[in-house]
Amino acid sequence: MKADQQAHPLVLIGALVVDFLAIHPVADGNGRIARLITTHELLAQGYSVARYVSIEQRIFESKNTYYDRLYRSQRGWNEAEHDIWPWTTYLAQVVAGAYQDFEQRVAAADEPDTNKQERVRRYILDQAPAVFRRRDIERALPEVSPATIRLVINALRDSKEILPEGAGPSARWRRP
Repeated sequence: MKADQQAHPLVLIGALVVDFLAIHPVADGNGRIARLITTHELLAQGYSVARYVSIEQRIFESKNTYYDRLYRSQRGWNEAEHDIWPWTTYLAQVVAGAYQDFEQRVAAADEPDTNKQERVRRYILDQAPAVFRRRDIERALPEVSPATIRLVINALRDSKEILPEGAGPSARWRRP
């Protein structure tokens, strides 16, 4: 199927991972191996975003959805009555999100004449989603330290240019 292109590469990768994890070939580390297989296959199929954005990290950040979709896709696997679409759809969303992260990084890096605090400020006010988390900014601007990002977020909060939703590292921020 892969050679004659009867199915989209993401569908084949999704099916491979569902089958691999259903077989569960080793006592410990199947999930890690599956994520490595996923990254390897994405790269082999031309999804080079996996070189620049960690697919494994994106999966880790959505692990509840990961396990839910995997469970839903593996139900009935032993009877060959399973449905790969919940998992495959999830994988496609992870890959699409990785491309969005990459685009944001490229856009943010295209401003070399500004200092890092100003780059963070501009990114938050002009490019970030309307509701975001600090780690979204850290992912989009990997060359900027978390301390600098916190400093800018606090300044924007104090000037009421962004508003908090929650507290601590998992807090969400939104532009009014």
